[in-house]
Amino acid sequence: MKVGATAIRGLPLLFNHLKNRIAMEELQKVMGTMLPMFENWLRMTVRDEMLKSLEADRNKAKPEKTYSREEVCALAHISKVTLWTKQKNGEINPTRIGRRVVYSETEVKRLLGNA
Repeated sequence: MKVGATAIRGLPLLFNHLKNRIAMEELQKVMGTMLPMFENWLRMTVRDEMLKSLEADRNKAKPEKTYSREEVCALAHISKVTLWTKQKNGEINPTRIGRRVVYSETEVKRLLGNA
């Protein structure tokens, strides 16, 4: 059987096609084993990051403890008039919740630190 010149020229193309097909089959085998491992890793990573984010949001959402005028006066051992004076001088900043005047824990600590 005689092989023509065009058939010989087509051999490299056929060889490359077969090589690519074998490479693709090998790649599919590797991906068949690697893909589930990657998918599991990705799920775990996303889950961990979401849990971290939710925990951070929970920590931010915790309201700060507040104290009434009477509680602040008792903690600082001062009268209501002295508390009012310190408030006017900017030594402590109150917060209004409706009609109530309260002081955040941060403000109380700042006042006690200055006293």
